[in-house]
Amino acid sequence: MLTAPDGQRIPLSQVAHISLREGESTITREMNRRHMTVRLDLRGRDLSSFLGEAQAKLAPVVASLPEGMELSWGGQFENQNRAQARLAIILPLVLALIFLLLYGAFGTLRHAALILVSVPLALLGGMLALHLRGMTLNVSSAVGFIALFGVAVQNGVIMVSALNRARDSGLSLPDAVLRGASERLRPVLITATVAALGLLPAALARGIGSDVQRPLATVVVGGLVSATLLTLVLLPVLYLVVEHRFRTAAPQTRSAAVHAVVAALAFVLFPRTALAEDATLPATARITFAAYLEHVFAANPDFSVARENVAIAEAQIDVAKVFPDPQLTAGLTSYDLSHHGNATAAGASLSIPIELGGKRGARVAVATSGVKAARSDFDEAARSLRASAINAFADALHARLVVHQKEGVFANLQRLVRINERRLAAGDVPQVALVQSRVEARQFQADVFTAAGEQKALDAALLQLLGTAASTVPAGFDLAGDLRSVAPAVDASRVLAMVQKRPDVRAAAARVEQADRQVKLEEARRVIDISVGVNWQHNFAVAGDGGSPTADLIGGSITIPLPFSHVYKGELEAARSGRRQAQSQLESVRAKAESEVRQAFARFDAAADRVKLYDAGALADADIVLEKTLYNYQRGGATLTDYIVAQRTASDVHLAYFDALNDRAHALAAVEQAAGLSDLVKF
Repeated sequence: MLTAPDGQRIPLSQVAHISLREGESTITREMNRRHMTVRLDLRGRDLSSFLGEAQAKLAPVVASLPEGMELSWGGQFENQNRAQARLAIILPLVLALIFLLLYGAFGTLRHAALILVSVPLALLGGMLALHLRGMTLNVSSAVGFIALFGVAVQNGVIMVSALNRARDSGLSLPDAVLRGASERLRPVLITATVAALGLLPAALARGIGSDVQRPLATVVVGGLVSATLLTLVLLPVLYLVVEHRFRTAAPQTRSAAVHAVVAALAFVLFPRTALAEDATLPATARITFAAYLEHVFAANPDFSVARENVAIAEAQIDVAKVFPDPQLTAGLTSYDLSHHGNATAAGASLSIPIELGGKRGARVAVATSGVKAARSDFDEAARSLRASAINAFADALHARLVVHQKEGVFANLQRLVRINERRLAAGDVPQVALVQSRVEARQFQADVFTAAGEQKALDAALLQLLGTAASTVPAGFDLAGDLRSVAPAVDASRVLAMVQKRPDVRAAAARVEQADRQVKLEEARRVIDISVGVNWQHNFAVAGDGGSPTADLIGGSITIPLPFSHVYKGELEAARSGRRQAQSQLESVRAKAESEVRQAFARFDAAADRVKLYDAGALADADIVLEKTLYNYQRGGATLTDYIVAQRTASDVHLAYFDALNDRAHALAAVEQAAGLSDLVKF
């Protein structure tokens, strides 16, 4: 029965036809459209592969649906798609933010990029762990990758920071890589092991709710294993290769770089042995000139000072880039202590100075020229240090030749004493001949002591260039090298062509450029700067007759200085004078360089001619005279005085020859230094 508006009762059969049919028990609508939901629970399969198969099979059915009907997938699949779309934005932003933070921490793009190398390494391990456990990439595992990237980057920061500290301590590049990597081996392993062990129970869990945490933990554990191992091995090697390309302190050959890479890999298997062998000069083998020179460049304190000068000059670029700081002022501007109804006011003002005339760019240009000059000074320090090392090594080799020669003469005179003892017993010579031969032998023995003392003094001068690393050189060391092997042929055209590329010439040219840019900076400083200000004031309400309501006031201002005096006129004149001075200095350095080359060539030619004279027969003739005189003396054909004179003459000739060899090495080092070369002298 139905009730009409007037209260009458109307049977339902009069207004409707009632029948029993099959149909929907519930009709639902969404967005004013009818819809029907089909739910299912998935077991034993992952969601992504199941939906891919289901969509492929239902595609023909969907295509044949009447107009106005559609099929859509929702539930967990929809949530997963929504999360993956967000992660597609978040992951690149996270990596970009990590890169910016790394660049801010290290100040170089290459170090930030080196650390980010651990990200794909971690990604490789995480994907492999998912594959081995039969899992798929989903939202949970994607979140695990984000956490994994953070731990992997942390390990990279620890490693690169240690390598940079070892590098800044004055060690050579291979030594710094070996020491820094070995020192950070344990901290990196501990950091990664703690994180992996902490998540291992979650990765192996099978209880309720583990489906969400298991992929996340699997990614982190598997990624940490690969990222840690490859970071400890690959990152130091990449650091070595990159730094060898961009920040080598001294010239190195390609073979030296390959040797350094192999040495960096050696620390992984034998870290202590590798460090022990590389930290000191060889204890058993003789020290080569190449090994000595490498340690000099790595440990010489004066050279370390020159290296820091480059870092100081580079830091000045950052100083030059600084903008003037704005000033913010806030406070209570007025308060009525007399309580006469005056308004209380509070306010704030912001003043922003604005540099005009390109001052910041001019400052940066001056600092950039200063970096060029500092790097050229660093190369000049390397040039001078190499020349000093060559001279010290040549002097030490010369001292060894002298000691060897005098020991040979002393041995000859001892043999003469034994000959005279036998001839005295036979009655061939008087007693005075034996005594005279003993006196001569003892005299040369004293010369041996003097030469040995001179050798020790020159060895001390040799080690002085090593600085604190001299303590690592074993006592009684010897040198591998021969003054006779110094290359006598010099390409004069190549030497003369390199004069204008000498480090001191380049440094003088850089200072001319810096002085010119300093003039432009002083000219830019003559342009006045302005300040733009904005201020805000809040007046509190005043009650009573004649009172005032609350008010907020804002205003602006511009400050322009009035240059009544000649602004920066004196600084500009000083900069112009400095530019003229730098130009004169450049011309002087160029003239000095050409003069040094001519003088070095003249000395080298003279020393080379002396060596050729002795090699042409003077040495052989002196030895023949000595041998023949001894032969005649033994048979009575020559006197003792004749033999002693022949022995002294032969000794003097050999010593003069050694002096010529040493002078030639010094002269060739002077030619090399004058031309700014580094490959002429070879022991």
